[in-house]
Amino acid sequence: MANNNNNKKRVRLTSPQGVAKYPWLNKADTKFDPNGVFRVSLLFNPEEVEEFLKRLDEMADEAYEKTKEKLIKKGNKLAAKNLERHPPYKMEMDKETAEETGKVEVKFKMKHFIKLDDGNEIELTPQLFDAKGQPVDRDEVNVYGGSILRINFTPRKYYVPGQKMTGVSLYLNAVQIIDLANRGGDADYYGFDLEEEGFDASGDEDEGFEGTDEDSSNNDADSDDFDVDKEDF
Repeated sequence: MANNNNNKKRVRLTSPQGVAKYPWLNKADTKFDPNGVFRVSLLFNPEEVEEFLKRLDEMADEAYEKTKEKLIKKGNKLAAKNLERHPPYKMEMDKETAEETGKVEVKFKMKHFIKLDDGNEIELTPQLFDAKGQPVDRDEVNVYGGSILRINFTPRKYYVPGQKMTGVSLYLNAVQIIDLANRGGDADYYGFDLEEEGFDASGDEDEGFEGTDEDSSNNDADSDDFDVDKEDF
């Protein structure tokens, strides 16, 4: 009999453009996991990505219902009653004021090394693409906070019995760099508004302070990860 898992199509979704926060995309973060984790959070204005957030909520609701149903079938009604749905995103909090910034934060991650049931180990690394869909060498281009990114990801349901919690994790597949920020992020990343008058680092005092206005409407990579379809936000 064929294995149904092998025939199950892997779901791939692509996020809207968001501002990168604490990106670990050039190398894996090993602070809390010695095997390493690639990760990044994207910040969005919630009113601009309502469809995307709605889709994440639907996936979290589905995970909750399926986990609850499975617990009931196993006769663990108490665990099902106490089960909590973990939200797939959160409002960003200002570290200094402990108040909401008005941005919504969505986290994505990928384990660098994974051990299989047969004992073998596989190495995973998220692919990087530029705004035109060309592959990016992570050894030559550093992705800093404040960069504008799109994330291709796979949602996966999880259940943590000890915390009576279920939800979906968003696993990295690939990253598209729409606008690469300088080290430490750009002015908008830190919350600075653009002023018409004042210091102009470009040296052109008559033009004021203007950002670049490059056309990035054609953002889709040639790989399957960034094909535009109904799952692309």
